[in-house]
Amino acid sequence: MNRTLTAIAVLASAVTAMLAGQPALAPGELTYEIRLIERPVGFDRVRITKESYGHRLESHFDILDRGTPIKVDSTFMAGPDFTPRAAEIVGKTYRFVNVDLSVLIENGRASIRHRGQTSAVQAVGPFFIARGYAPLAARGWLINYWESLERPQTIRALPEDANDAIRIAFRGEDRVTA
Repeated sequence: MNRTLTAIAVLASAVTAMLAGQPALAPGELTYEIRLIERPVGFDRVRITKESYGHRLESHFDILDRGTPIKVDSTFMAGPDFTPRAAEIVGKTYRFVNVDLSVLIENGRASIRHRGQTSAVQAVGPFFIARGYAPLAARGWLINYWESLERPQTIRALPEDANDAIRIAFRGEDRVTA
C-alpha cells in the first residue's frame, strides 16, 4: 500500500474513532485537513443537514497524491438511525481508480448504477453503502449505524458482492487531550 493511502487509512480510523463517541454528527459544515507525514495533502469538506427523512451528508474530498489530484464528490442520505437510503459517489478514489456510483434503496431493494452498469439486489439485514475511504465523515455514520444496531459482527457492504462484509471490532478506548 502506498504511503498516501496508508496515511488516509490511518486518518480515517482516527476520524472514525473521534466520531464514534457522538450519538450523531451535528448539522453544519466541517473541513478535515488531510496530512501525510505532517504535511497537508488536501481536504475533505463536508456539509451535514437534518432532513425530514433523517440525515444528509455532502462531501468534497480533494487531495494530491504524488502530483495527481484525487477528487471525490459524494452525497449520502440516511434515516434517523443512519440506515442508508441513497448515495452518489463520483470521482477518483486512487490515482488510477475512477468511481461513478449511485445507489437508491427502496422497498428492501438497492438499485445500483456503477460506471454505466445497472443492477438491483436485496437490501436486507444490516447494510451500508461503501466505496473506498471517502468521504471520511461517512465512516462516522457507519459507526453510529453499527452502534444503533447493537454492534453486529458484520454489516453487508453495498454495492459489493453478497459475500463482502464490513467488520467492526471495539478494541477499547483511547483518551486524547487536545
